Amino acid sequence: MPRTAAYPDLTRELCLSIGDELHPTRLGPPEWADLAADLRLQPTRFDRARNGLVARVVEAAKELREGARERGWHDRVVDDVLAVIEERAPSAAA
Repeated sequence: MPRTAAYPDLTRELCLSIGDELHPTRLGPPEWADLAADLRLQPTRFDRARNGLVARVVEAAKELREGARERGWHDRVVDDVLAVIEERAPSAAA
C-alpha cells in the first residue's frame, strides 16, 4: 500500500477500493470483511494472515532501512516509505 504515498506529487489513494474505501488510513474491519467475502476467504483466517503479514512487512522495512544505512545506499525515500508503512499498518491490521 505505500507505493505512491512517499512521493508527495502523486495520489495517496489506493488504485482500487477495499470495500468502498480508497483511503488506506480509513480501512477498518468492515472493509477487510468485505474483501474477504469478495475473495471467498474465511474472515478469521484472513484477519490472522493479514495481521501476521503486516507485522512482517513493518519489520522487514526497518531491516531494509538499517541495511541501506550500513551499506551506504540509504536515501530519504527509504525513510519516507517506512513512515508510510508505519502510518498505514494499524488500518491494514484492523
